[in-house]
Amino acid sequence: MLVIALDIAEGDRKDYFRNRFTENTSPDKKWPSGGIYRQMLEGDKALGFLKGLMTSLEASNEGFKWNWDEKKLKDLKCGAIFGEEEYERMDGSIGTSTKVKFIRTVKAIQDGNFKVPELKKLPEKGEAFEDFLNSVDSDNQDLPF
Repeated sequence: MLVIALDIAEGDRKDYFRNRFTENTSPDKKWPSGGIYRQMLEGDKALGFLKGLMTSLEASNEGFKWNWDEKKLKDLKCGAIFGEEEYERMDGSIGTSTKVKFIRTVKAIQDGNFKVPELKKLPEKGEAFEDFLNSVDSDNQDLPF
């Protein structure tokens, strides 16, 4: 997995993630999760998504050419599409977080050539387990317990 820390380069939220990182006084501080983009490198669709990421970086950074040296990704510019998703808080209530969902070219973002994804909602309580049970085709007689 390729993990990229992003920050906002211009506008009223410039340096948002860097400022949050700098202001964090925790001894085990990490880059804020909302400014992290994770790119899988294995799997059926991984190569296509990686190519899309690198194509966007090459188009957004004159002279940059991807050569499998991840150190050269530092200080590059890109466009990022953020989306919201729900999560369950420790007290059981539902919160939302904003995360990087897609990388595009800087020009695509500046031109407004993108769509913000819909809120990714948590499954209803019990829904995920019931879906799992419905997807399992087994005979309980074969279980050893």
